[in-house]
Amino acid sequence: MIDDKAAGTRQLFIELIESKELAIKDVPEAIAIAKISPSAGQWQNFINTLLLWFGSLTLAFGVIFFVAANWQVWVSLP
Repeated sequence: MIDDKAAGTRQLFIELIESKELAIKDVPEAIAIAKISPSAGQWQNFINTLLLWFGSLTLAFGVIFFVAANWQVWVSLP
């Protein structure tokens, strides 16, 4: 879930960089101060969700390929 405050802060950073009020070399420090980087828990949640989706897709494709590989046998059954 995207934090609205973080999204607004990111947009403000973009505007400050484009208007040359914030130097590129100072961006990492500004991000650290604003604490808009994802936390360890947010990264863990993202990775867990990503792995769940990949696992689900793998299972679905496995079923599809199993049916496709055995289709001729099933169609020719009396």
